[in-house]
Amino acid sequence: MSTILKNFTFIGEVEIIKFVQDIFDALFSILDSDKNKDQSLDSLVFSALVFILGIITDKRFTHFRPVLDAYIEMVFSFFFFFFFFFFFFFFFLFSLLFFSPPQFNSIILAF
Repeated sequence: MSTILKNFTFIGEVEIIKFVQDIFDALFSILDSDKNKDQSLDSLVFSALVFILGIITDKRFTHFRPVLDAYIEMVFSFFFFFFFFFFFFFFFLFSLLFFSPPQFNSIILAF
C-alpha cells in the first residue's frame, strides 16, 4: 500500500478529478484501517490529500471546487481527520520552511 501512495502523484490529474470522492473515501479508510495501526501510512495519505487539494485549486479545475465542498458537507464524517490533518500540516509546514522552500510554495497554494 505504501508503494501505491508513494506513486500517487504519477496518476493523471484528470483521472484523480473524475474519481475524487472515491479517492477521498479510500484515503480516509486507509487512515482507519488495520494496516495502518502503527500510523506508518499517515504521512503518505496526507501527501496524497495535499496533492489532490493542489489539483482542485489549480485554475484548470476550479469548477470541481463545489464537488469538494459537497463532499465535505454531506459525506465527510471522519472526526479524527481534523487532528491528523493539523498535526501533519504543521509538521510539513515546519519541515518545508527549513528544508525545502520550493515545495513550501506548492503546499501553501493548496490551502
